[in-house]
Amino acid sequence: MISSNYHIDITPSDVSYRDKVVVQRLIKEIGCNRVPDQRSFKVVVLNQADKLTQEAQAALRRTMEKCMSTTRIVMICNSLCRVIAPLRSRCLCIRVPAPTSAEIKAVLLKVVSQEKDQKPSELLKVPTEVIDRVLLYCKRNVRRAIMCLQSLSLHSRNIPIDIIVPVPEWERYLKEVVNNAMEEQSPKRLKIIRGKLFDVLCSCISPNVVFNYLTRELMQRSDLDVKYEIARHAAEYQLQMMAGSKPIMHLEAFLSRFMLLNRRHSNKVYYSSRS
Repeated sequence: MISSNYHIDITPSDVSYRDKVVVQRLIKEIGCNRVPDQRSFKVVVLNQADKLTQEAQAALRRTMEKCMSTTRIVMICNSLCRVIAPLRSRCLCIRVPAPTSAEIKAVLLKVVSQEKDQKPSELLKVPTEVIDRVLLYCKRNVRRAIMCLQSLSLHSRNIPIDIIVPVPEWERYLKEVVNNAMEEQSPKRLKIIRGKLFDVLCSCISPNVVFNYLTRELMQRSDLDVKYEIARHAAEYQLQMMAGSKPIMHLEAFLSRFMLLNRRHSNKVYYSSRS
């Protein structure tokens, strides 16, 4: 929590199912108290509002009604459809698009110039080709681009042109999961996939991030006839995962469903080619 005399910056979703307590007690006790100076209200910033549980969002709705005279709430989210309608109707929705590649490139060049000013004896030399590869890898995510540039600078201050952009460990694991699901559809292979999913989730990677990555990779590597079924089942199992308490069960169920679809499609193509 980051706070001052005029604002509070919190992320209630970090406490999982106890986010309702944070919304009810913390905002009510701190946000509803009047500011001791001429300001008429205090600002409460809620990060990752779309990851709040349904109970926490309902509690936030009642808290907003009670504390509106002394509090202004700013909610930041990535998916507006995961915020309940009563909250959306009480707020002014402002959509902020992801930064363009040119804007991210300007940020990276500024970081490089600041590094040169702080450490003149250790000049950081980054070729333009490397920055372009970082832009393709980060997918319009500024934080990811800066972290990637930082990891490259740890290897050498004079970054070569042919350097390979490092891939996070969790992405490598999920690529192995996709490869395992595509290569063989059997209970033995599903057991191996379950162990790798456990390793990724134990590394504090969000289940929604894992779900989105698996869905995107599976759809890119599947035929057109299977893509519709993958998208439909992904939406179904991800919704169940958000309402449940054990993400590993829903991730495994989604992958087992994909393996069944892929096996049926492969057999269909095989028999049609023979006939």
